[in-house]
Amino acid sequence: VSHSLNYQKTGKELMSMEIPASKQSSGTFDKVQETADKQIEEIILALAESGEDYVPGSNEQLIRDLYKLAYDSCTGAADNVSRDEETARRVFADIESVESIPGLFALWERLGAEYGVYPAVCPAVMPDLYEPSENRLTLCQMMPSGDIKSAVESEWAATSIREQYKRYLVSIGVGSAEARERATQMTYLLLDIGTMTKFAKEDEPYDPSEYYFPYTAGELSGKLANIGTDDICRIAGIADTDRFVLQNDRQLFMIDSLLDEAHLPVWKDYTLCAFIEQYVMALPESCGGNPRRLIPDPVKAAVNEVSMTLYKEIGELYAEKYLSVETCRDVEALCGEIKDEYEVLINGSGTLSDEGKAALVSKLKNMPCFVGAGKPHEVKPEDADKIGSTLLETEIRGQVKAYREQLEKLGRKNEPDGFDMIAPQTVNAVYDPQNNCFTVTAAILNAPFYDKNAEHAVNLGSIGTVIGHEISHAFDSSGMNYDAEGRYRPEWIPAADREAFKKIQQRTVEYYNGFTVLDNYHVKGKATLCENLADISAMQCALAIAKTPEEQKKVFESYAEVWKMLSVDNIAQDQLTFDVHSPAPVRVNAVAACFDEFYSIYGVQEGDKLYVAPDERIRRW
Repeated sequence: VSHSLNYQKTGKELMSMEIPASKQSSGTFDKVQETADKQIEEIILALAESGEDYVPGSNEQLIRDLYKLAYDSCTGAADNVSRDEETARRVFADIESVESIPGLFALWERLGAEYGVYPAVCPAVMPDLYEPSENRLTLCQMMPSGDIKSAVESEWAATSIREQYKRYLVSIGVGSAEARERATQMTYLLLDIGTMTKFAKEDEPYDPSEYYFPYTAGELSGKLANIGTDDICRIAGIADTDRFVLQNDRQLFMIDSLLDEAHLPVWKDYTLCAFIEQYVMALPESCGGNPRRLIPDPVKAAVNEVSMTLYKEIGELYAEKYLSVETCRDVEALCGEIKDEYEVLINGSGTLSDEGKAALVSKLKNMPCFVGAGKPHEVKPEDADKIGSTLLETEIRGQVKAYREQLEKLGRKNEPDGFDMIAPQTVNAVYDPQNNCFTVTAAILNAPFYDKNAEHAVNLGSIGTVIGHEISHAFDSSGMNYDAEGRYRPEWIPAADREAFKKIQQRTVEYYNGFTVLDNYHVKGKATLCENLADISAMQCALAIAKTPEEQKKVFESYAEVWKMLSVDNIAQDQLTFDVHSPAPVRVNAVAACFDEFYSIYGVQEGDKLYVAPDERIRRW
């Protein structure tokens, strides 16, 4: 973080920060999430120790029962291995008994309905890309063990997948040599499928239109030789549908070409491994599960199990206890203030046509914000059955229920809900282009992101820039492809405006390419473009609201406080490869250096490390 940005506070704190031995980084986001996690742990433990009678199906009942089950499983007080072995062996026997491709399809139907496992045909219900008010049955890309993209590109990655499959087979009693050969055949199958699979490029913005292939039932039937659309519907758990959306049609067609009797033994093995892979953390070792030992800290393990499995229920209780009506009201008002300023910025843009300005303002006005948490769900006594007699049974029930809830949306109008995307206890905020809405969670509404006792300018520089960042995603290089209703429709903006925006994008890419971490490792401006534009746009908006130099100084310093972070060297390097965000120091320094106010407030001059010539400073608007 810049020496100029409040060195007396943020800089000294950075110099004295330490990374916990169990972690590889530490920063503001980590600290606030740690606080939220501690609060969640307290909620769970209080319920675990409570002697109250809770309503069946209530959050409290589910959390207490799952905690007890998880704790007893971790300590060995509840020995459920034999029951879980019986469940897994029943699945393995069903797989072994398959004698034909139609029998395989019937098995996949049962695996989906009873276990939530979809080995090759992977259905989901999603909003349509071009008409997001309509939910469609979508066939997602096959997600096998390991990274199939790396396996296609690297012999080492393919070998790693083979060894994983071999371990699964050996664990259930297959001899080592035979297991190796069968695992090799599965890997070859995946490589054949992988060669016909389109993968997103790490250094390119994601284009959803390249993963959207709509077919009527008749059209899809004409493309398939071995699996029929009626088979797909049964596997997906529906009677029929007149339209399918494929995320990768070439992959499905390759899978179809391999669904013949010659490949049946390999598909049976792959189905077995897909089941193990999905439940590897809950299965006994004798059925392919990860090696189990008595857990040194069963309390922590049980809390983690509850946090992951019942995250929605935990989120409701967390928001009820830690989120005030006043905080929601104040942050919603801040969202409105920022949206109003965005309208001013859009209308004042020198690069947009009047038609383009009107289109963007229309999208802005049609953008709801979701703050804190969603409405608590209706308690149903039958939900008490979500907790099974073992952790494996509980996980299976959760997977099946989650998919059934998806199916309930099929044929119904899609209604935006910001908390479908993110839990209230997660320290973050998100923008959803298909619903044209953004969400600010309850957990992020804690200091230093939001402090009800802080000055307006301080909150503006912290949670205000987070809000501004998410709003800006509606107008970045990805969000600009969606119209005010969330339809993927790049032409909704006049061609001249799109061309003008491309120039801004190119300047932004080149600007960020010049920034480094550890002196020698350059930021990938193209891969981080959307997030960089959102950062710059958020700061432009916040400074415009702050107006006076005194308030703008507080905005800069509060913003720097939010992105305070320390990480080990290899994590900083890895972030440049895998993260679409620029590293934290760049998110502060590159953004601040774009604004004239930074120079006048801190006296930055030509020759200083953070000096950027005026004609090279980026503005979104």
